[in-house]
Amino acid sequence: MSNGIIGVLGGTFNPPHLGHIALAIKAIKEHELTEVRMVPAGDPYHKSDKHLTPAKHRLEMTRLAIKDHKSITVDDREIIRAGPSYTIDTLKSLHNSGLTNLALLMGSDLLPSFSQWHDSQIIESLAGIIVATRNSQTEQEIFALAKKAGLQVKPRILNLQNVNFSSTQMRKDLQAHSTITGLSTQVLAYIRKQNLYSNSI
Repeated sequence: MSNGIIGVLGGTFNPPHLGHIALAIKAIKEHELTEVRMVPAGDPYHKSDKHLTPAKHRLEMTRLAIKDHKSITVDDREIIRAGPSYTIDTLKSLHNSGLTNLALLMGSDLLPSFSQWHDSQIIESLAGIIVATRNSQTEQEIFALAKKAGLQVKPRILNLQNVNFSSTQMRKDLQAHSTITGLSTQVLAYIRKQNLYSNSI
């Protein structure tokens, strides 16, 4: 088994967009990751959205989104596992399966709530942290957010500029039948075939 670093990118992926793919590709290149595993959440405890698209659709859309990217894979363990989707449980599960050299990928927008994550103080013992910048943030701004969030080690930085896709906005645009940008043709075709997002935001 390879000893290379495996990136872990979790999320609802509701829907998965080109921003998620851009983050994964840049992380692979800049931080020399062997692969990035996109992990769709099964029951995201922090999401109160009662209109969350069923996991089977989010899983299939994620598989379609990464279809042309050999270094990005989809991991369905959170969907298979019963109960809330906690990052700490996913990292422990990966360790138990022999994948111990991990890097958790996240957007800087998640740092303010990081200390509230389940067993957040243990996460750093299971994975390094790579934080993607948003809106021209500087490294020092990220480090300050990380310190406030309780991280013990400075996270590695991924400068991801000019990638401002939003799953929330895409759902609104799909509902309004507006022009959609930021989705792969395969994902958009699946959404239309399954008639997803037509009645929910």
